[in-house]
Amino acid sequence: MWPNVLMLKYQALVKVNRRHWSCILRMLTSRCANINSMAKTKQRFSANYKKDGRWYLGWVEEIPGVNTQGETLKEARENLKDALRLVLDVNKTINRDGFGDKNIIRESISF
Repeated sequence: MWPNVLMLKYQALVKVNRRHWSCILRMLTSRCANINSMAKTKQRFSANYKKDGRWYLGWVEEIPGVNTQGETLKEARENLKDALRLVLDVNKTINRDGFGDKNIIRESISF
């Protein structure tokens, strides 16, 4: 499983602007503490899977760049959840580092 997780992290890094590399690398070497806080809030996304040869491809419709693969459907599902968590955590960290907490109003939004 570790090679797949590392590949997902690499794929997420490639999608992100180069000026945020140090922030992302710092996050990846830590254990991504924000993932645990995100687990408290349930969010729903549309997961799509397609069998391509011996691989299952998976992606999330609502967030570009959240995609993965697995040799089984179960593995693709697990990898997609990991990729989604990572991309959401990276986006949150980039926003907090880029804008800081000064004069920012943060609130939950639903529709």
